Amino acid sequence: MPLILGASAVTTVAQGNSCRFNDGDSPYMYRTPSTTNRKTWTYSAWIKRSNLGSRGGLVNVNGGANPYNMLEFIATNALKIEDYDGGTDTELITDRLFRDTGAWHHIVLAYDTTQAVDTNRIKLYVNGSQVTAFSTETYCAQDFLTEHNNSVQVNIGREQTNYFDGYMAEVCFVDGTQYAASDFG
Repeated sequence: MPLILGASAVTTVAQGNSCRFNDGDSPYMYRTPSTTNRKTWTYSAWIKRSNLGSRGGLVNVNGGANPYNMLEFIATNALKIEDYDGGTDTELITDRLFRDTGAWHHIVLAYDTTQAVDTNRIKLYVNGSQVTAFSTETYCAQDFLTEHNNSVQVNIGREQTNYFDGYMAEVCFVDGTQYAASDFG
């Protein structure tokens, strides 16, 4: 069944039951969870980009000027994960570039900061494969408290004023478990 969008436009079958984000309209969705597990969680979404060469947030939590967590496309078309608490900066930028506006990508970001090995604390999966090649690779400390689940607004489709341009479907956030991409089917 097609999804009816504004101005009576209809998506094609390829977009299915997705949400269309047009960055020129500054669109995003949000929710504010109650404080639960700030160390272990998983974000999953199917995304299709429409605009290349600009920043576009997939998920962002910003509790103020300094503490924040984000997953976004950057101007080079790489994916960037950043988590900052005012003193510690976690930053991962993929070597892989995402320049195909015709392709859907399944993105999974899985945190478990209780892990002893730093590379196990943050895992990124794209289309079922774990990403292990990063141009920038700085991991958080063990037991780091992320901004997720800190009773702060979680934004889907934006990072501050950098809005995602494309489609998103099946956006999931799982509290308390670090899942692999295969757990999402």
